[in-house]
Formats: sequence, structure tokens, C-alpha cells
Amino acid sequence: PVTNPFQSQENVTIEYVSAVTVSPDKLTIVSGSSNGVQLWDSLGNLIGEPFEYPANPLSVAISRDGEYIVTGDNDFNVRLWDRQGNLIGKQAFEGHKDIVSSVAISSDGQYIVSGSNDGTLRLWRAGNWQNWLKIGCDRLRYHPILNEAENLKRNKVAKGARETCEMHVWK
Repeated sequence: PVTNPFQSQENVTIEYVSAVTVSPDKLTIVSGSSNGVQLWDSLGNLIGEPFEYPANPLSVAISRDGEYIVTGDNDFNVRLWDRQGNLIGKQAFEGHKDIVSSVAISSDGQYIVSGSNDGTLRLWRAGNWQNWLKIGCDRLRYHPILNEAENLKRNKVAKGARETCEMHVWK
């Protein structure tokens, strides 16, 4: 008989598990369940706390480097997370008209593919936070809010955005 170390967790009650995946290095297991999204080591020990999850995860995928997790949800959305459970981007990838039953990440980590019970597949650009920051900064590079001295004096957010772009993108 095979023992199941995942059932031996104290104080962990899981009503159902809807999806699991294993990282390419076989060191991390990601589960989507009634508890949200959880990471486990290969011995069945929880890694960190469950992600604070706004919907029920029905599908999960992990990037080749193990740093990013993608989820497909019963609220028709796709979400991208870091492995600490922080949502990357403030908004989910929206566009499906029914539950997202499958997700995958390309081997280079640049694309997410999702499948839905609405009969569609969608391709999303994933990238990493540096790519997202570069896109955002480049779009704002010549915008008056980041380039007029008066705006930067009055608006702390604009000043912070300009400083972040200068430090990480426009060096």
C-alpha cells in the first residue's frame, strides 16, 4: 500500500481538490482546492499559507522556474501569482464566458493558455514583473503626468512611478 503524506497534515481540512500540478524540478506540488491554492513539498508538507483566493480554483499550472503559478477559476478568470501567493497585476485575465477548466504556461514563461467550458481557448502574454514594468513605464515615458515638474511635486504616486521607472527600466 502507498501512504498518502498529504492526509497527515494536522489542522488541514480539504473538502475537495479540483486540480494539481508538479513543478518541473519535482520539488513543488501546487493544488487547487476548497482551501484555495496551496503549495506542498514532495514529502507532503505545506509550503507557506494558502493563497488568499477570491474564487474557486479549478485548474493550476506552475512555470518552468517554479516562480509563477497560474490558476483558472469558477468566476471565469485566469490569475497569475508569485509563489508567495501575491497576485501579479491587480486584475485577473478576463474574457472567458464560463469556468476556466484548464491552464498552462509556455516553457519560456511568456504565455499562458487557458481553456474554458465556453468552448474557447485564450492566449495571454504572461512575462515577468520586469516585462510588465517595462511595458507600463514605456507607455508612460512621455506622458505629462510623469514629465511635468508641477505634477511630480503635487502627485506622490506620479513621483513614485517616475522614480520606479528610472530605477528599474530607464537606467
